[in-house]
Order: sequence, then C-alpha cells, then structure tokens
Amino acid sequence: MVGYICADGCIHKRSGRKRSLILTITSKDLQHLEKINKTLGSNYKISTKKNSSGGFAYHIAITNYVFCSRAVARGILPRKTMTLGPIEIPDRYFKDFFRGFFDADGSVYIYNVNGTYQLKAEVVCASRVFLEFLSSKMSAILNIPDKPIHVFKSKNRKNPIYSIVFYINDGQKLADLMYGHNPKLYLDRKYNIFESWKFVKRRKHVLRRNCRGGLLIQSGI
Repeated sequence: MVGYICADGCIHKRSGRKRSLILTITSKDLQHLEKINKTLGSNYKISTKKNSSGGFAYHIAITNYVFCSRAVARGILPRKTMTLGPIEIPDRYFKDFFRGFFDADGSVYIYNVNGTYQLKAEVVCASRVFLEFLSSKMSAILNIPDKPIHVFKSKNRKNPIYSIVFYINDGQKLADLMYGHNPKLYLDRKYNIFESWKFVKRRKHVLRRNCRGGLLIQSGI
C-alpha cells in the first residue's frame, strides 16, 4: 500500500496541532479504497469529491499519527509530487510496493500492430528521480536492462511527466512479479488485462477473451 500512497496519497500537518498528521488517499475506484480499509483493519469513512476533470473521485482521510509518521519516515513527505525520491522498502516487499504504485499511476494495454498483439505496461510520475530509482530497482529484480526514462510535456502542465514502459515479455515478467504470490490488495481492472494477455495468440488476429474485432484492450490510470 506504500506504493499506492506514493502516487495517490497526500500527507500534511494539521494546523494548530503539534502531533497531528493526516494522510488522504484518493481514487476513482471505490472498491479499491474499500480493500484498503479492509487491509488496514479500519472503518475510515470513504467520501466523494469532484475532481479536476468534472468527474467524481473517492477518498479516505487517515488520521492515525503512528501510521502517518511511518509513511513520512519512509520518504512520503508533504508536497511530494515533484520531489519524491527513493523510498526505503526491503527487497522482499518491493513487488508489493511496485504493484501499489502501478495501481495508482500505471496503465496496461493490449493492442494490435500489423496482425501481432502487443502488451504495454507503463508507469508515470512527475519526479524523474523517483522513476530512475524505480527503473533501477525493477530492472535488477526482473533481470532486464534498465528502462529509459521518457519525457512528456504538455501545454496544460507547467512541469513535464516522466514514464517507464514494459513491453511484451518484460510486461509478462512484471505481471508474474506483481501477482504471482496471490496478493489480496490490487486493482481488479488492471489485473484482468494481464490475465487477458494469457489468452492472446501473437498472430492471426486471435484473442480468446474480451475480444471484439481488431481490438484494443486497455486499463489506464
């Protein structure tokens, strides 16, 4: 869950209180926030709010000081969007950390290129330093070359967005790492795309699941 907080969590001090932190986790997936509540063994209220695009999102506000202070100790600091750096996570838990981050700021696609289906999994972040850290760690764990950092600039954003991408075999290795130990906390719609990939034949336009015509199956952020 720490990875999910790195992407879609916001932590800050409450004014006028010396030992008071609040951690807000936001998602458009209500079911996922319910899973988080269950994982924490808590019953925090899940509220609804309007997002910047005019749609609705859900959020939990966690006020447990010990939990919040541990998140800060890991490197999840206030106003972290562009300053997020390496996070202290033991290697044995890194698959869960990455899955959490992927659930929040990742996307996965199955698409057709000249009659051959492809798999593309991608994570994005406003902090290049964090993505370089993530690329290095995942490359070592998956035994694949370091992933290049892609840069995207938009007229609507003052700062660029960075991404790393896992294609086909690397994407399958990524899925095996994230889900191979039967975790309880993951985003169903992204997991289902990786599951669909198992039924894909690479040629002759054959897809045995979730297919209509010459398809694009996708699950984004």
